[in-house]
Amino acid sequence: PRTIDILANLEPDRNVLLLAALMKNLYPNMTPEEVLNVLEQLRIRGYLEIKGESSQMEVSVKKLTKIAVCPECKVAIAVDVKLEDLDFSKGKATISYIHGDPPHMLLIYISPEGEIIGTQVIKDVKKV
Repeated sequence: PRTIDILANLEPDRNVLLLAALMKNLYPNMTPEEVLNVLEQLRIRGYLEIKGESSQMEVSVKKLTKIAVCPECKVAIAVDVKLEDLDFSKGKATISYIHGDPPHMLLIYISPEGEIIGTQVIKDVKKV
């Protein structure tokens, strides 16, 4: 949850000290070092780009491309994932993709870390 909350509060001109201050509402004992550690772990995984020092750093979220295979038609589908744009309020986010003939929807479940954690097919859909 801390990772999601930190990502949700990333905006231009927000450094580690400001992020830590914002996180105090949710996590009273969170330190700037913990915020920096979370950001660094996301950078190591390739999800963030970090420039500058902790008090003046610029952090930007990278767009990730993930491949999901539709269990219905076996087509590999590339989806662009930008973690800051997804809703993780239920612990995972969902991306939907309508494709195929007959049309069907592939639901792709994404973890807060940006990994595909499952898929589901909905067959009764209509393209508009």
